Amino acid sequence: MRIIDFHTHCYTDALAERAMRKLSESGGIAYYHDGTVRGLVQTAAEAGIELSVVMPIATKESQNTTINTWAAEVQAENDSLLCFGTVYPFTADYKAVVAQIAALGLKGVKFHPEYQSFRIDDKAVYPLYEEIAKAGLPMLFHTGGDVAYKPPFHAEPDAVYRMATDFAGAQIIAAHVGGYEFWDEAAELLPATGIYVDLAASAEQLRGEHLRRIIEKWGSERVLFATDSPWFPQKAGIDALYSAGLSAEAYENIFHRNAERLLKLV
Repeated sequence: MRIIDFHTHCYTDALAERAMRKLSESGGIAYYHDGTVRGLVQTAAEAGIELSVVMPIATKESQNTTINTWAAEVQAENDSLLCFGTVYPFTADYKAVVAQIAALGLKGVKFHPEYQSFRIDDKAVYPLYEEIAKAGLPMLFHTGGDVAYKPPFHAEPDAVYRMATDFAGAQIIAAHVGGYEFWDEAAELLPATGIYVDLAASAEQLRGEHLRRIIEKWGSERVLFATDSPWFPQKAGIDALYSAGLSAEAYENIFHRNAERLLKLV
């Protein structure tokens, strides 16, 4: 079966070692490849993953163009990688950045409300969301908690619900099954909004019957396989999803069909 990992990370060779060390120390977590493009490609291949989607983040306006240009180069040079773009939420000329992302052929836009210091339902950011939706690009948000931050968090399920309701019809993906460590609350509140969720950094912790119940609440047609590599080993994510004991149809949806639709591969 084709497997697409919808949520991964890597960095330039020059930055990777420092980035991995800093992020590992701030979150108190291990990592499972060296943070380079090469490391991601190699570990994905070893796990039997055909495509990995890279999710970069700009934490200040001056990084937008540099990161998006790099992401486009990574995508062009690696048959097994696709990339989202990034926009710092309070960028003055956000329309130009969204246009650049679309022109570069990047597959969507990634946001991290903790790293980028904004609330997901802040209406000051809504014009940016509108511009992205108008460009036909999916938006993926880190949602819920984060091991490097303390509550309250900027994208807890109630805030995700408000934003998703305000942008009904947009292609929205709530990473970490709608809210990292808010999994059950998110599964009760958010499926009615019609958004997608990914399993990044979550399937391995939920597993088995708990994971199966969560996925059934969302519906397999709205769930994307994802690992958050390098923070979790890709093979462990695959094994965790299989532990849920889903139907063959559900696995086809989660491992590749939903991703293919959002990435416009079919």
